[in-house]
Amino acid sequence: MARKYGDVLLLRFGTRDVVVVSSYSATEECFT
Repeated sequence: MARKYGDVLLLRFGTRDVVVVSSYSATEECFT
């Protein structure tokens, strides 16, 4: 999915939002 939508994407499951981070560098950026 990362190839098509990018390293960070938002999925909606009903009323819940889920952020998917699919690369190490994007994960580092999220938590620093």
